[in-house]
Amino acid sequence: MKYLSINNHFMLIKHGNGLFIDKYSLKTMELIKRWSKTDFYGEEENTIDIHRIEFYSNSYLAMNSEINDENNVLDLFIFPNIQHIRRLENSYLMLYLPLNNYWIIKQINENNQTNICLLDQNGQLNRLNIINSENINGIRLFGKHFFLVIRQIKNSIQMQLFHNDKF
Repeated sequence: MKYLSINNHFMLIKHGNGLFIDKYSLKTMELIKRWSKTDFYGEEENTIDIHRIEFYSNSYLAMNSEINDENNVLDLFIFPNIQHIRRLENSYLMLYLPLNNYWIIKQINENNQTNICLLDQNGQLNRLNIINSENINGIRLFGKHFFLVIRQIKNSIQMQLFHNDKF
């Protein structure tokens, strides 16, 4: 499975389970650089599958990865020198907010409850006050300060509009 992320004048393409990641120029469509999984995780963690990548500001990269087929993590890197900033256990990317340099992530806590959080480019995590997070089907951004949360509760679909001044 491939996954791509575009920001400014560059495009990243993840091949397979992260076997390698290519960086292309959108101006010339030429391959600029290719990284292997070991460039991000080294040789000791070769049982990692990279599922999703998000790239922004030509400086930061977030990756959803699975370790040993059981532990899901969200890793943040400074890009392109591949400096690891932070690892969040049991966390998943949901939505990138390109105008504001935030990600909305889903995080499973120690009580097996789902929290929805804002994650900034420096790894700062802020939990959002969204109830029934386990049933969320989607989140969409509207404008600079609003996002819509869609969830299924029993046989109905519920939509909530949130305003966030962090943006």
